[in-house]
Amino acid sequence: MTHNKRVFISYSMADRAFADKLRHAMSKEQAEILDPIYNTEAGDKFEDLIRDVLSQSDVFVYIVPEKEGSGKWSLFELGAAKALGKRIVAVLPDSSRVANSEVAARLADLFVVDERSKPSNEIARKILEEAA
Repeated sequence: MTHNKRVFISYSMADRAFADKLRHAMSKEQAEILDPIYNTEAGDKFEDLIRDVLSQSDVFVYIVPEKEGSGKWSLFELGAAKALGKRIVAVLPDSSRVANSEVAARLADLFVVDERSKPSNEIARKILEEAA
């Protein structure tokens, strides 16, 4: 089991349910999940918050959005993760999203395709192994 890895999860709001399942599975593996949405307070500048939270992470998880062009904040976060030299894991919740994954494929250190056949805990372990 991997302990105390800090994981930043980036996703579009349309993928929040999938991100929550992945967050839960990684938490069971003793990972600390960093998500600026859960750390936002009134008056916070979101760009500054993302940079601060991202700088604390060991690995960056990018959930490839279903529709090309959606998840613009996720693309911003993906670029920031690359600029900070973070380990990047791109996750396709299902293989139909492969057409939207060109940018992620160029930037990611590891690509994980769920294809709806792998349980969240298996995806979580693969991600945390990448963070090691």
